[in-house]
Amino acid sequence: MRLALLRPLARPSFQPGLYRRAINEGWRQNPSVNVPTRRAYSDLTSESRPGKQLNLLILAGVGLITYGTYSYIYEKYYRWPATVKANLRGGIKAKMDGDLELSITYLRSAWDEAKHLDKGVLGYDVYKKATGVAIYLAEVLEMKKRYNESSTVLEEAYNYLAQRSASLSRADKWRKVELAAKLGDLAELDNKHIEEGKWKTRAVEDYLRGFNEKTDGSKQPMLVVSDIVPNREDQATPFMTLAWYHLRRGEAAYAIELLNKAASMLGGQGTLTELNTRSDVENICRAGTLFAIIGHAWLRFNDSDPSRLDFNTIQNMIIASVLMGGKAADSTLLNGDNRECSMAVWLAGTAMAKLAQRTGDLDAAKKIIDQLNTDAKKHEAEGSEEVIASAQEFLTEIGIGALKQSPKGKHQVELDLNTSSGSQGDKPTAQ
Repeated sequence: MRLALLRPLARPSFQPGLYRRAINEGWRQNPSVNVPTRRAYSDLTSESRPGKQLNLLILAGVGLITYGTYSYIYEKYYRWPATVKANLRGGIKAKMDGDLELSITYLRSAWDEAKHLDKGVLGYDVYKKATGVAIYLAEVLEMKKRYNESSTVLEEAYNYLAQRSASLSRADKWRKVELAAKLGDLAELDNKHIEEGKWKTRAVEDYLRGFNEKTDGSKQPMLVVSDIVPNREDQATPFMTLAWYHLRRGEAAYAIELLNKAASMLGGQGTLTELNTRSDVENICRAGTLFAIIGHAWLRFNDSDPSRLDFNTIQNMIIASVLMGGKAADSTLLNGDNRECSMAVWLAGTAMAKLAQRTGDLDAAKKIIDQLNTDAKKHEAEGSEEVIASAQEFLTEIGIGALKQSPKGKHQVELDLNTSSGSQGDKPTAQ
């Protein structure tokens, strides 16, 4: 099953915000142009995934890179030198005709020329246009499953921007973050764990260097990147994917810091009342999901005194976030109306059960699990099974461990009484 945690569960065709805007801008500028449609990243690469049914890249909403930036690299052939224009035309046409090898040949030539053009040649958004050629070429290479070559081209584009740091606009800086994130994705796909960590770390560092926080009159932080990428999920993604990387290696402390940062970006900061006015329901619930994962991670990897973590505060934040959106009514935890909120509450409940078990209160732990199972059974027709299956797969993939399946029924869970925390399996080791 394709897990969609922390991206819209009900919108499997979700596309990154910049890509959407690039397509829309392309249509506005030239409605007669048949803008190429980007196939989903998972569809391009699913056959080649090395032994993993679960796509972690989709799970975390990764794929920030703006493949198919048609309006930036072509836009009516405007201002491109003749030779670059001809190669772009040939590369785009060959791709649309399905001749990927020919497209690669043309686009390589276009990129080789574009990266050496003077800044004044292309007018506005010169760096986005030039790197857009590299991105388009990398997409075609990835469609041919030539991942090393795709990574090489994207790294060239990243270095192209890095060499021009002093003159980058905020949009160019965000493009740099995207490129680093995508390079991390490709390294993960190719099981190059050192490279994966390097580029995912670079994406976070570039974000922190490029986008400081400012405050408005209410003293609530506002990210200056938000006018470039209004989708909060895209902003939080580099932090989440780096957190998953560290969790899979058993490095929970740094992962928790990253998840805290991502949660604040998704849900805003301040009191719960302020959160309700600063973020939409889905992102508030995604933030709640991250807080629940922090609880699971702490219980999985921290063997010290449970009183060190104010877990009730975390649980209250999660439940309040769900209720604030009006998507969960009374005691109904898995109502199917909003899967992001249902995911947050289920993960919160299971984490609370594990905490109760850790502190020796087995009766309380059992009551929580029984309530979750009752709600799951009650709302099977509304999608509770998918929510639970997705959450279980996710907990397994990031090294925390799924809950034990109960013999009472499908997607009914129980705590493993043979462990102190309810986690399954051994702690992951660094790869």
